[in-house]
Amino acid sequence: RPLEVPRALRRRVQPASGLCAARVAGFVRTLEEAQQGQALTSDLTGEHLGARGREPGLRRTPHEAAAVLLELMAEADFVLFEHFLLDDAGHNQDMASALALIGELDQFLRALAAGLRPGDHLLVVSDHGNVEDLSIRSHTRHAVPLLCFGHRAHEVAQQARSLCDVAPWVLELCP
Repeated sequence: RPLEVPRALRRRVQPASGLCAARVAGFVRTLEEAQQGQALTSDLTGEHLGARGREPGLRRTPHEAAAVLLELMAEADFVLFEHFLLDDAGHNQDMASALALIGELDQFLRALAAGLRPGDHLLVVSDHGNVEDLSIRSHTRHAVPLLCFGHRAHEVAQQARSLCDVAPWVLELCP
């Protein structure tokens, strides 16, 4: 049967994971919740939304964004965060933007990893290659990195060989 798209998710192109989260979990955090420090925007800092005129008042550092995500992780068994801007930089073949975004993500992920509680796990993975080859505008078939943090990180990293291995680990790591 057709999937009903919640009003909060309606836009021109829908990310599959957002649709799944809305369908399975029943909700996706909103821009209003991001303004209240209870959610993140997909651009981490709010800078890119502001540049597009969508939310000029929302600004946070990568460290502040990590603090918000750590709070969400403390409240839930599973938190999914998607970041699309590196994909955009790859499609636009924009090296300066890609380097700046990688720097932001590096700060964000370091702060996240440092703030994990003993039972937490953090998996960072891409659904496809793109930004590693700016000579083309399309997605690549290159292998994508899998970053794992938490007490079973080594086990996950040793056993995961493809993107198909990520979902079973997510299910196993969730209480």
